[in-house]
Amino acid sequence: MTRAGGQGAAHGRNPGAVDLFLVAVVVIPVFLTACGNAPEPGDPPPEPVVAQAAVPTAGSPPRPPAPGPTLRRSTVNAPTDPAPPPTDVPPDPSPSLTRVSIPSPTGLAPTPTFDLGRQIARGKRLVERNSCLECHTIDGQANFAPTLAGLFGTARELEGGTTTIAEEDYLRESIQNPDEKIVAGFATGAMPKVFFSDAELSALVEYIKSLQ
Repeated sequence: MTRAGGQGAAHGRNPGAVDLFLVAVVVIPVFLTACGNAPEPGDPPPEPVVAQAAVPTAGSPPRPPAPGPTLRRSTVNAPTDPAPPPTDVPPDPSPSLTRVSIPSPTGLAPTPTFDLGRQIARGKRLVERNSCLECHTIDGQANFAPTLAGLFGTARELEGGTTTIAEEDYLRESIQNPDEKIVAGFATGAMPKVFFSDAELSALVEYIKSLQ
């Protein structure tokens, strides 16, 4: 009866009581530890923890700076072989003007413009200024010297029986050297020598040529 009673008592134990016992054994020590670390009323609040920067001491190597962003330079490669220009470009329609340089002859004076009217007028003034009409005439009548009218281009009979044509060279020679070729019937030394420039001689010849 005793074993049976003991087994009956064992089977009659409450399992919830065992669980409460185990919780009390584990939780109560933890609770007591937490309560022991809690501040008492009236205690000053804990000081905040401030992170302090590390100050290098004398002799310690300097700390390298923090690496910053790396900037990369982009490189653009120029083309080594440029494309050739197009060959089918139409020609420029605008005309091209080219200046041509004509070399001037060196050592030559420019040819003066010949004005026949001015030459004749100048020759007439020279005849009047030098008193040529005191011996020569311009109306075809003979005087102390042959007439100048119709003289140019005619045949002249000279002293000694020779004949010459009254062209430009003859007129020039007769004006500069009047005794070189004396017309038959007129005296030697009747005409004085007068100096004329080449331009004046040309004007006198043109004036005589105009008296036709």
